[in-house]
Amino acid sequence: MSTRAFTGLVLCALTALVGAAILDAPGEDSFPIAAPVETSTAPAPAQADEILPAAPSDAPTPLCPNETWGTWAWGSNDVFQLGDGTSTPRYLPNPVSLLCTGVIAVASRGKCSVALKDDGSVWAWGDNQSGQIGDGTTVYRSEPVRTLVVSQIIAVAAGGHHNLALRSDGTVWAWGFNTFGQLGDGTTVSRSTPVQVRRLTGIVAIGAGWHHSLALDVDGRVWAWGLNRDGQLGDGSTTDSPLPVQAVDLNEVVAISGGEFHSMAVRSDGSVRTWGDNYWGQIGDGTRTDRWTPVQPVGLSSGFVAVHGSDHSMALRGDATVWGWGFNHYGQIGDGTTVTMRLTPVQTVNLTSVIKIIAGAFHSLALHDDGAISSWGWNLNGALGTGDTYDRIVPGPVVGLGGVRDIAAGDGYSLATK
Repeated sequence: MSTRAFTGLVLCALTALVGAAILDAPGEDSFPIAAPVETSTAPAPAQADEILPAAPSDAPTPLCPNETWGTWAWGSNDVFQLGDGTSTPRYLPNPVSLLCTGVIAVASRGKCSVALKDDGSVWAWGDNQSGQIGDGTTVYRSEPVRTLVVSQIIAVAAGGHHNLALRSDGTVWAWGFNTFGQLGDGTTVSRSTPVQVRRLTGIVAIGAGWHHSLALDVDGRVWAWGLNRDGQLGDGSTTDSPLPVQAVDLNEVVAISGGEFHSMAVRSDGSVRTWGDNYWGQIGDGTRTDRWTPVQPVGLSSGFVAVHGSDHSMALRGDATVWGWGFNHYGQIGDGTTVTMRLTPVQTVNLTSVIKIIAGAFHSLALHDDGAISSWGWNLNGALGTGDTYDRIVPGPVVGLGGVRDIAAGDGYSLATK
């Protein structure tokens, strides 16, 4: 059972609480949420010249006309994850400070927000207790700062307390919490500046779970590293790995995603594969048995193009329909119910023309081909962007935001870039 899912059930009775605590469920080993951070360690000397510290000339203009704001955030803001210079929750989309233009992708899973700009630079803000902002400190940031990262980044992914970046040369870089080896550098030392993930070349996509990381190579193979307590690395074991290992019985993969403590993939034939934690039925095979190697969710044999996971799982078909399964206590599957768990996939209702799906901690987002966003699930602190805090068990529109090209969701909040 995932930490935050258990906490979510508690919060159902204790509605005065304003955020989900990172707790572990009874009977499970507890995970630390911070570790000693090595703030002076950079990549190996041979790669040191690739690190690009933020210079004064890199700093964006602090004041932007409203019509040019490119990045928006809403929901919980207890550790500055909305990036507006305050810790005030927002019930409607609110502009992120400083990032006026040029943001092409956003990412989150915990409470650290990440943005990728079209010049290949990475910016981050919010939670930094394990160095996951990547600026060489563990100081929380209320506005975006530039990550001290290698140049030519083409994709970013966010874990619970660590982040990943994919470079145009096919290498992967990681920083933040590393107690389980999720940075992939062969150690368990947390890093506040990026280090290169070892053993990986020719990578075309990356993903991250709460404490594990994923990479897809040009040959369609999936590599994973970090926490493996529930089999989320897919190598047939439950042994953590500080270096990438190949997921077994899996080939011709075209898309990947980390769930909270499970992993997901789409094969070239359009079928979906899942593995790892199955406490809430997020594997989708009709059971609650953890899977240490990839299996196919019931009914997802063809036609799918993308997946995304948290304690619930989502899959996008080529016909723009969305399917969900797993934890559903707040209606985050979007089937019109709050049945606590779905062990097999069901269709999310009221959705058309979807091009991207995101599973937040206890809520979900869908991006439509016209740039509009739909949201559903838990709405404490305004994560759904509806102007109120009422949960939704079916998708509805995020208010006042159009022309969006990318979305992300963390622990109780949402992000979008135009």
